[in-house]
Amino acid sequence: MFHPQNIVINADSVLGDNVMLKHNVTIGNKVDAATGRHVSPIIGNNVELSPGVVVLGNVSIGDNSIIGAGAIVVKSIPKNSIAVGNPAIVIKEISEN
Repeated sequence: MFHPQNIVINADSVLGDNVMLKHNVTIGNKVDAATGRHVSPIIGNNVELSPGVVVLGNVSIGDNSIIGAGAIVVKSIPKNSIAVGNPAIVIKEISEN
């Protein structure tokens, strides 16, 4: 964790290996409208969550991805991606070397 202030991680979230969390990150659950159950994110290996990122609900972020500052992730992000915005969208694929 770099500057680990104001980080919130829901207890049911799953984080992979080598996840980098920067300040003001929230990884939280949501109530699934269909089932009424709380659902939480799954974060893959080697993922970087930049400052101010919010990840909510039944979404996954694939391995080796970077989520840009202030992004709000409410849909899954594939592996090897760079995503930014509100809602977060993939703007670039990272090549596997």
